[in-house]
Amino acid sequence: MMYDTDYAIYQYINAQVEQYVEFDDLLKQNHCTMEEAQQEIKAFREKYHSLLAGYAFSDCDLAAACEELMAQMEQHPGSLDLQYLYLCIVTDFGLLWNAGVQERSAEQEVRNYFRQRERMQELTAFLQVQAESMRKYENLLEHLKKLDGAEDFLDILRQMKEAVSQLPENPEALADTPVQEQAPASEAKEAAPAEPSVPPVRLFSFSRLDSVIHASHFLAEMYDGPNTLYKDEAENMYILTLAQGEHPSSDFNRICNMLSEYGSPEQGGGISLAFLEEHCDMILAKNAIQTLTSFK
Repeated sequence: MMYDTDYAIYQYINAQVEQYVEFDDLLKQNHCTMEEAQQEIKAFREKYHSLLAGYAFSDCDLAAACEELMAQMEQHPGSLDLQYLYLCIVTDFGLLWNAGVQERSAEQEVRNYFRQRERMQELTAFLQVQAESMRKYENLLEHLKKLDGAEDFLDILRQMKEAVSQLPENPEALADTPVQEQAPASEAKEAAPAEPSVPPVRLFSFSRLDSVIHASHFLAEMYDGPNTLYKDEAENMYILTLAQGEHPSSDFNRICNMLSEYGSPEQGGGISLAFLEEHCDMILAKNAIQTLTSFK
């Protein structure tokens, strides 16, 4: 057992010897002289103790300083000064807290400073990467919230693409179009296939968001089909799309007729689904009316 321990120590010492850099070469690698390195150490210590004093942290009790620092970091997680203090403490080789200072030479102080500075740079880069990753993650979450129910909405989009091409030139006429009854079998042979009298999706534009909210409160009790709200930034208007869903054609006609008192019916040729998807921002997907009723 003792042999194994001695051998491990021997391996460690050999590894350190192989990594050892002559002091003059170390100074050249860090692009400074001995005097410049000592000036950097002095400035480094002054900044560290100045920050400690600024936060009223203990400068003679490391455990107390760490406890106070962690409490402050919980309250101010984005503070760069607190992060700097944290990095100083976790990378310290005795330079800041003067552990064994009487046993160290000036060369050892400089070596420790270079080591600590390198570790702090590595950790700072790591934290920056983590912060950027978190920012991207939060942005992704926000994007996914807008796409909540997107799979179901894809079916609605396909319906809209088919329906928009069927809208007549005068969209207001749709509201008064009666539901087409099935023709007797004898007449069906002679009659041409009838186009659906009511498209499965209707589009309405609003100049103000509060108008959409007001209309949503009015429709919420009578309409529960899929609906989506878009914002056309170029025209500075909101576009609400309503799918017929499970509503009978007569009910959907009546709902759209009443909605035209709040918004303007839009022609399918003027505002197609492709245009909405490409040029407009989706504000609320699938249940826009139901969501807007939570606003006064």
